[in-house]
Amino acid sequence: MSKKRKKRRQKVLIARFVFAMLVVSILGLIVVGGFSIVKKLSEGKDRDIEVSTLVFEKSGKVKQVIVEDFDPSLYDEAGLRSMIDEEISRFGKAVDVESLDVTDGKAKLTLVYDDVQVCANFNGITLYADTIESLKKRGVNFPEEALSAEGKNAVIISYPVNVIVPKKIRYTSPGATVDPSDDRCATVTSENGKNALIIY
Repeated sequence: MSKKRKKRRQKVLIARFVFAMLVVSILGLIVVGGFSIVKKLSEGKDRDIEVSTLVFEKSGKVKQVIVEDFDPSLYDEAGLRSMIDEEISRFGKAVDVESLDVTDGKAKLTLVYDDVQVCANFNGITLYADTIESLKKRGVNFPEEALSAEGKNAVIISYPVNVIVPKKIRYTSPGATVDPSDDRCATVTSENGKNALIIY
């Protein structure tokens, strides 16, 4: 993968909307923020997500929280919202803007996708999330140590981002690390086509 393409894939959605010079990669934010980026609130039922994160819900929907630096001298919030609406319009009702908040030089955009495939297509990434049995029927081969971890579900991703799943994570391959303060959250660092595997 060329250096230019690698840099483009690391940009979060808001960076593309706002201005090329505002690029701050998701991976960079994760490294700086460390594992303290996701805090448990209300006994784990609600979370204050501070960096870009994919949340896999029990319903099958996927929530994407994108956090990026925002310079109001370049765009105002209304202009940013207009560009976001234009970008998601090609996906119809399969992508919904849940919220957009611009505060203290940060923009937080929350998108909700109908399913995993829509999320993968929208972001142009490799992403699978299903039961292990369903993925095996689709031709996915799992390492023995992953299958012996007693999990029933899996996420396969080749994109550096934080991932939150509904249950305790029981196994991660190289390229993903469980947050020591929250066993349902992992930081994924895999990229360049290398898949990370999360079993829960």
